[in-house]
Amino acid sequence: MKTKTFTLITAALLLSLSACKKQNNAEDAQTLTPENCHCDIEQAFPNTKGEIVTIGTGKNSIKLVKKEGVYIMGGDMVLTDQQVAYLRQKNDPQAVRTESITVNTLARTWPDGIIYYDLDDNLSSRKLAWISGAMARWKRQTKITFVKRVSQTNYVHFTSGDGCSSNVGMTGGKQNITLGNCSEGKAMHEIGHAVGLYHEQTRSDRDQYIVVIDSNITDGAEHNFDISTTHTSVGTLDFGSAMMYDSYEFSKNGLPTMTKLDGSTFTKQRDSLSTGDLAGIASLYP
Repeated sequence: MKTKTFTLITAALLLSLSACKKQNNAEDAQTLTPENCHCDIEQAFPNTKGEIVTIGTGKNSIKLVKKEGVYIMGGDMVLTDQQVAYLRQKNDPQAVRTESITVNTLARTWPDGIIYYDLDDNLSSRKLAWISGAMARWKRQTKITFVKRVSQTNYVHFTSGDGCSSNVGMTGGKQNITLGNCSEGKAMHEIGHAVGLYHEQTRSDRDQYIVVIDSNITDGAEHNFDISTTHTSVGTLDFGSAMMYDSYEFSKNGLPTMTKLDGSTFTKQRDSLSTGDLAGIASLYP
């Protein structure tokens, strides 16, 4: 009887240890997720189903997603009402013109490359480290300057929230860079949008370098691969850009959504700004 009891206790202990080991492994996997995997694309409100909004018709049309009352382009680029109004004016000949449409380009640059910023009080020490590290990467490679805001009107506000997202360019007033389940590399990517960079795979000449496979894209996410006519591309497509998706982003079946022309796949990187990124920044901030 004692032997049987001991055996039962031992079995229970082994099951408990096994469960703990599985839990710890799962936690480690979450902590050690590599930045070049395709399981963690930057998105605003990733758990919210959005409404697809089409502006314009035919080749001049552009698709945005409306979530939580805001318009989003390319998954993580949050547009202001003024930017949406500009797109309507540019792409839809039937759009109603209003005196409030004063911006003549989608993304304005920061005067002298100086980005004023402040930090939300609810940011964890981990996210503060992401921001500090991301800024350090930008400062090492560019002349973009980050200055803690005192009373400046136009500034970036780093905050926690749902997903990873940013406004595009300097929008005027307070603009958010939201860092939910992100990383230092993704913070660097979102700063890129605030500086004025777009996603590399939406370049007007991208079909000369990649093939987009619509049949593998998650239903409702196809617009993230639309070619953009709202910005000017510099140089040639850069597969190493910190603003580039990888081959499996938004895949619904585990198959690639993009390949090179020869059918080979490619990964993304969020470690540093690439040569192509630096050329684009130099064109925005000569």
